[in-house]
Amino acid sequence: MFFKRYFIFALVLCLAAPALAITPRGLNSTLKTHENTPTLANRIDAIASTQGDGTGAVGQNVSGTTITGATNATPIVMTVTAHGYSDGDFVTQLGTTGNTAANGVFIVANKTDNTYELTDSDGDNVAGNGAFSAGGESLEAFVVKPPADKIYNIKRLNLFAEDTLFKINSYMNISALTNGIQIEVRNAAGLVKSLTPTSVKTFNEWGLYSGPVDTVAIDATANAIGGMRWTFVRGSSDIKLDGSAGEYIAIKIQDDLTGLVNQKACFQGFQTGLDTTFTTLYPNFSPG
Repeated sequence: MFFKRYFIFALVLCLAAPALAITPRGLNSTLKTHENTPTLANRIDAIASTQGDGTGAVGQNVSGTTITGATNATPIVMTVTAHGYSDGDFVTQLGTTGNTAANGVFIVANKTDNTYELTDSDGDNVAGNGAFSAGGESLEAFVVKPPADKIYNIKRLNLFAEDTLFKINSYMNISALTNGIQIEVRNAAGLVKSLTPTSVKTFNEWGLYSGPVDTVAIDATANAIGGMRWTFVRGSSDIKLDGSAGEYIAIKIQDDLTGLVNQKACFQGFQTGLDTTFTTLYPNFSPG
C-alpha cells in the first residue's frame, strides 16, 4: 500500500514539474537547442570558391604557378609571373625555402600582373621570416568562410570530378598526385584541424574518409565522373565554423590539376547567429 501511494505521489510530481530544456553538449561545446534546428530559411549550400563567399573561381582544375621571389618584409610581396589571381583570392603556397612564412594559405592583396602581397584571412599583413632562398609553387585554394556574424554548421560535403577517363591508382586520368589534396579548418593563425590527416593522392583515396567512392561513366561524352560525399555526425557534432573567430574550411590543392576536365565542391548545412556561450567543436565524422 505504501508503495502504491509513493508511486502515485511521484507520478503526480513528474506530471506537474515544468518541462526541462535539454541543451546538446559535446567536447568543448555548449549550444542552444534552437541552433541545432535546420530550416529552409537558414539552410546553406555553399560552393567552395577562391573568394570564400561563393564568388571567384569554383572550378578546381587549377594550374600551379612558380614562385620566384618572396620579400622578407611586412607584408610579404610575392613574385609569381602571370599568376592570374584577383585581390581577395585564397591561395595555397608550398615549397618556398628561406622565407618559410610564405608557405601556407593566404589572401591575395594589391596584385599586379606578376606580384601580390600576402594577408591572412583577417586581412592583416603577413610578415616575412627570412631571406628568400628558392621558389615553391602557388595554387588557388577553394574556401567556404562564414560572415563575421554567423556560424556555419556543416553537415555534408559533396565533391565531383570529371575527366576523360577514370583510372585506378590515379586522380581520375591524372597520375597519382605528388603532394595531394587536403581539407582543413583554418583561421588567421593557421591550421585549426585537418580533416584529411593523409593527403588524397588518388581519387579512390577519398574513400579513406567517405566510404566507397561512387563513379559512373558517361558514354555520350566519352568522359567519366567521380563523386564523393561526406556526411558529418548528426546533432552537436557538426563541423562548426565560427565567423566571429575568422574560421573557414579550405580545400587545399597542392598539385597542378590542369589535365582534369572539372572539379567542384559544395558544403551543405545551416547557418545561425552567434551565441556568446558557443565554443567551436571539431569532432570525428561518419561516412554516409
